[in-house]
Amino acid sequence: RVLAEDVSKILKQPVVIENKPGTAGLMPAQLLQAAAADGYTVGVIPANLFRLPYTGTIHWNPATDLRYVIGLTSFVYGIVVPAASPIKTMDDYVSYAKAHPGELTYATPGAYLAQHLAMEQVARRKNIQLSHVPYKGTSESLQAVVGSHVMSAAETSGWGPYVESGKLRLLVTFGEKRMSRFPDVPTLKEVGIDIPPPSAAWGLPVPKNTPAPVVQKLHDAFRQAME
Repeated sequence: RVLAEDVSKILKQPVVIENKPGTAGLMPAQLLQAAAADGYTVGVIPANLFRLPYTGTIHWNPATDLRYVIGLTSFVYGIVVPAASPIKTMDDYVSYAKAHPGELTYATPGAYLAQHLAMEQVARRKNIQLSHVPYKGTSESLQAVVGSHVMSAAETSGWGPYVESGKLRLLVTFGEKRMSRFPDVPTLKEVGIDIPPPSAAWGLPVPKNTPAPVVQKLHDAFRQAME
């Protein structure tokens, strides 16, 4: 939203945000398949988009049927539990799962997303059974763990405010190094689970046939806004 405000000043025309919730942020890419290739419809999409051909049935190719404008940012993933949970550390988490096979639930914003696949890797490395509870998006997933409807969540850094306010406890993050925001929280690698950090990049695509000069103009405007 902040970028949209700045880009509208740079392009000297309004940038209108249209929320399309659900499908873990992948809906905009689908809608771009039918949008006019004139630069007036831009999507915001996660890198999970490139997993779609392997996890479902779509009739277009994310690699070739969109034109990519610019990368924006990336999230940090982590595992959170309710503040009242007896699980205090990742060792506690693994120990509970070993003592109660299949009973430890974790929420994500959708099946086959990076969070889900990373947790399955964690389960394999530690020889434990976890129960995945997919939701329709991060807001639902985090509300579920705050309300103790699930025992944990593997989520993007949207949990930050909940951790800072004392509603959730952050057990571990999935990045290469600790977050400066939460310097006391270890990474997966530090707790002995050495898996490749899941991709959490976000960026802007436009319809496939958008002219190169239009793509360049959008790229330059968003880059200037980011700077």
